[in-house]
Amino acid sequence: MNHKLLDTKTFKHAVTKFKELVKSPKTKPRYNEYGTKFRGDTHYIHFAFYALLKGKPLSSITHDSNSERYKELKAALKKVETGTSYFEDLDITKLLSQDFDLSPNDIKLVLCQLHF
Repeated sequence: MNHKLLDTKTFKHAVTKFKELVKSPKTKPRYNEYGTKFRGDTHYIHFAFYALLKGKPLSSITHDSNSERYKELKAALKKVETGTSYFEDLDITKLLSQDFDLSPNDIKLVLCQLHF
């Protein structure tokens, strides 16, 4: 557990919120009547943030730390840490704040453990 950054109550609440999110039907892929698959509401960034929250290295969520998607994820998290946006259509701080029920300040505290 990563109690250095958040108090125990906040940490446990955030972990519970993540587990609820992953189990929620809205996070599962959906299909229309033609068989087209639509992704659920979880993003790679949710799992990355959860790993950091638990004190795990970011590389623990990937098989290939040299992949483009992983590099893009690291860049996006770095931008959040510095207070800028990486994705034009996705406010990562707001997304993580809502889904983990943490303040933007708490989000930045967790992200500060990233070493670039």
